[in-house]
Amino acid sequence: MAVGTIGDERNAHVAGTEHLAREGGEALPHLKAEHH
Repeated sequence: MAVGTIGDERNAHVAGTEHLAREGGEALPHLKAEHH
């Protein structure tokens, strides 16, 4: 799946942020709040 649009990059960023939020939990509150 090629990333060629802002929408694709946005989706990838959100997916990565959600993964980090789950991994880091309370350690990354700003990431969870960023796209809440």
